[in-house]
Amino acid sequence: MDSFTSSRTAYQLTRRSVRLRLGGSIHDPTDPVGRLLFNVLAMVAEFESDLIRMRTPEGMKVAKAKGRLRGK
Repeated sequence: MDSFTSSRTAYQLTRRSVRLRLGGSIHDPTDPVGRLLFNVLAMVAEFESDLIRMRTPEGMKVAKAKGRLRGK
């Protein structure tokens, strides 16, 4: 998720009056803390996605070497 996509998503959620609930706290995406939490979560999601993209080819090489890669 790039910054444009996360900003657009935040805007859409704000228009729908969506709130972020973490633990027992409810955060409004229009206030500074809510925006910070949304952006931190978006960055973590992007980081995880990057890790998956990086590890997938490595895993496919290992599977192919073991004769376990099926499909295309």
